[in-house]
Amino acid sequence: MGNELFLRALDDRIYPLRAFEPTVMLDGGVLIQCDDDNRRSALCRICKQACSRRDHLLSRIVRDVDQNEITVFLKFAFPRVECREHGIVMAYQNFFEQYSSFTIAFEEYALSLVADGWRPSQLARSLQITRPILDRILKRAYRRRRIDDRRR
Repeated sequence: MGNELFLRALDDRIYPLRAFEPTVMLDGGVLIQCDDDNRRSALCRICKQACSRRDHLLSRIVRDVDQNEITVFLKFAFPRVECREHGIVMAYQNFFEQYSSFTIAFEEYALSLVADGWRPSQLARSLQITRPILDRILKRAYRRRRIDDRRR
């Protein structure tokens, strides 16, 4: 099925993860077990200062951008850090937001399709998500884009 394709697609994005062999799921999707690089120091989610790693939270699954009409999910444990200022908090990750079930790449992809003229109801069906979930995705992606534009 081209497992190398999925692993290469992950490498093309700048995820701080090591991907293992993909697992084909029953619905035709692919689940990729990932692990973060434990040798690096991690950043506090709040102040973005380098902190010592503490442990990992329970594993979580987030949806990534589909590859060749195959739904891709990433599964990994989120590291926690011990920040001097904020205590024990989840480490900052640059490829997803804390309370989202989707990677930032997926959310940006959905926003770009809307900008290209897709109707939201049509897009929700195509991505196999509900309309309220799509609305939250678009809201987060639009907010992120506005913040980035202000920083420039």
